[in-house]
Amino acid sequence: MFKFPKCLFNSYSPCVPCATYSKNYPQIHRVWYFFPLLLVAGMIIAYSRSMKATKNMTIVQADFDRIALHSSRDSDERWNHNTHYHRFLLDHVPAGCTSALDLGCGTGAFARLLAQRAEHVLALDLSPQMIHQAQARSTDVPNIDFQVADAFVWECSPEQFDYIVSIAALHHLPMEEVLSKLKRGLAPGGSLLQNIVTIARSAWCSG
Repeated sequence: MFKFPKCLFNSYSPCVPCATYSKNYPQIHRVWYFFPLLLVAGMIIAYSRSMKATKNMTIVQADFDRIALHSSRDSDERWNHNTHYHRFLLDHVPAGCTSALDLGCGTGAFARLLAQRAEHVLALDLSPQMIHQAQARSTDVPNIDFQVADAFVWECSPEQFDYIVSIAALHHLPMEEVLSKLKRGLAPGGSLLQNIVTIARSAWCSG
């Protein structure tokens, strides 16, 4: 004789709709018994990915802290794969730029150039040593706000920036999530540009 299963949401009595459905489609109904397990498994996977990302960013921060300690003001002006794209990136700063974001600003070389074309520049970097060097080299540029921040957890206001740039930084991050966040922070008619040194190619899109 067919026995009604107990409802997933009421363990003390059979669920008549569920029992009826189970009688007609027993294979499909059994899936619901695994739903809590699937939910827990999904939460574990999400947590594991989050912990892995945190660990990876800790390593990245330590690496760039060491690089900052060996950098100099002269190194900001010498040619490298980063400075090669500075003119191209500056050419896309919109006229009358009020607020700009430099994500992964390093020692602030590009942020200082950007500050000549924007009223205010917010320059973020994961490395405290990089920010320390950037502040020390930018004492004569009052319209840059240097901050230590993890771009993965940092949040900006909607349509906050007229111009957003990231030089050799996004490949350290979950790019799809960060780009979606940056696009939300871009004002209508603004520009979002990225330069990925690992493939020696600059890609840009306008919002």
